[in-house]
Amino acid sequence: MLPDLHTQCYQNLMQALSQLSETVNGPNPDQATVRASTLEIQQLFQDQILSLGMDELEPGMVSLVQSFQTELHKQIRLLGNDVIFLVSARQAETRERRWSEVRDRLKGCIGYCEAILSIPAPN
Repeated sequence: MLPDLHTQCYQNLMQALSQLSETVNGPNPDQATVRASTLEIQQLFQDQILSLGMDELEPGMVSLVQSFQTELHKQIRLLGNDVIFLVSARQAETRERRWSEVRDRLKGCIGYCEAILSIPAPN
């Protein structure tokens, strides 16, 4: 199990991702709002998650948490790229495909948060 500070930070991130997902999946999502929320999520990850010390974790958990955290970091950066492509899309078909990619990326990011939060304590 993660220390309380780690748990709280990942829950904050997952809540922000979930709220963005609700916005994206709602009727007529606003691109500017999605872009602003994505930037906030990237900043939240930078400020809260990347600043967490690994020395507070059980030795058996460190590599697993680092692996998930690295992949989550990559996915959040890619989410930012997806949103940039979405905002720049001009054709309706392209825009719909970009919305779908943003939804999928968010789903994946939330999944990584859930995976990190469910890591059991080593025996």
